[in-house]
Amino acid sequence: KQTTTFCSLLGMDDAKGRMFRLKIDVRQDSCGNVIESAIHIDQMSGGSVEPLHDRSEPLTSVNGYADPARPRSFHLSFSSGLPPSASMLAALTESSDGQLRLEAPNRAARESLLLAIGISNYRGDLSSLSNETILFPDHRISKADCLDSEVMLIHSFD
Repeated sequence: KQTTTFCSLLGMDDAKGRMFRLKIDVRQDSCGNVIESAIHIDQMSGGSVEPLHDRSEPLTSVNGYADPARPRSFHLSFSSGLPPSASMLAALTESSDGQLRLEAPNRAARESLLLAIGISNYRGDLSSLSNETILFPDHRISKADCLDSEVMLIHSFD
């Protein structure tokens, strides 16, 4: 199992004034294919960590969306729904159509987090990923909309 952690994520909307940590766990088979991934979201307060859902009920099928006009902000949507133990997370996403709106410390952190989410959702050999790979297939962006040097991996709001 490989784990990637992102800290110092500030809440927006219903989560304003709160700080979060997001952990992405990925398990691969012996051929390097992603076979399972899960996301865990914790609220940070002082030096303590408060899980927003039971660790035995990880979040799956999480997608990330970025707003190009706001270089640090993004939101997470939970297409498979939230587990029963995530009542606090459900309360923090209530007014934003079930989406957790967050702000990363900087644009690089936001882009890294969104790439990590996309990679965790990818089912296949991770060594086959390239800058042509579409990690969010439901949200295609045409090549005409991208600069030659851009990687087409992240969906943005219109």
